[in-house]
Amino acid sequence: SAMSAILTRRSLLASTLAAPLLAADPFPKVLGAQLYTVRNILPKDPAGVLKAMAQIGYKEVEGSPELLAQHGKLLADNGLVMNCAMVGLPDLLPAKVEATVSGAHKLGLKNIGLSYLNDKERADIPAALAAMNKAAELASKAGMGFYYHNHCFEFGGAPGQRVWDRIIKECSPKVMLECDIFWLAIGGQDPAKVIAELGKRVLSLHLKDVEKGTKVYYKESEVPRTAFKECGAGTLDFKAVLAAAKKAGVRHFFVEQDVVPGDPLASIRQSYGYLRKLA
Repeated sequence: SAMSAILTRRSLLASTLAAPLLAADPFPKVLGAQLYTVRNILPKDPAGVLKAMAQIGYKEVEGSPELLAQHGKLLADNGLVMNCAMVGLPDLLPAKVEATVSGAHKLGLKNIGLSYLNDKERADIPAALAAMNKAAELASKAGMGFYYHNHCFEFGGAPGQRVWDRIIKECSPKVMLECDIFWLAIGGQDPAKVIAELGKRVLSLHLKDVEKGTKVYYKESEVPRTAFKECGAGTLDFKAVLAAAKKAGVRHFFVEQDVVPGDPLASIRQSYGYLRKLA
């Protein structure tokens, strides 16, 4: 009858409208961006750059305690939150670590991370690991998280003795990890597999893509500038990465582009569009 046809059409319409909600959604609602991407334009026009990032759809940024202190009001005005901020190893050494953690806590940061070890710092891995453990312990007492951000040097050397293995084994479980999927792949790792293995220890991800045909490197300085690609413009399996991240309970997702061919805002807009389409 006409009535049942209407009802059928109505239930079809209802199920079509509901479908996106029921579809497997590997991507969380909040996407963040790492301010390193806009480092060359942010100082010239912080208000314009942060507004543009918010207009793209970003809700979160990762930066540094200094950037939060400097731009806190602008971030808030644009609906942007900085939950994660990075420091260098000198800020985590015995003379400074307490001030670093309490300063971050006063700023309202939820997590503080170690961004990088330079060549000199890599020469003394035990000192770096001890500093990370101490920072994680102090952060934990303050109700904050602590994390380490990988590059590719950590994967050089014999399995079991690589810097990566030492971090996993010798650092307290309080030292969480920010998995940079670009650098994992550059270091010869399968990002989704690494995330799955680490599970709850993965706090956050850096999302960017790798150009087709890029070789494995253990020295960051040797990686060609053209290797860095926007999400979806390279060879990484983002569906697998995001599915692994969902299972691991990853809390923060930051789009980052270390090197951009042109406008960094165009770069993070492209990545945002790709990631949202996956959701």
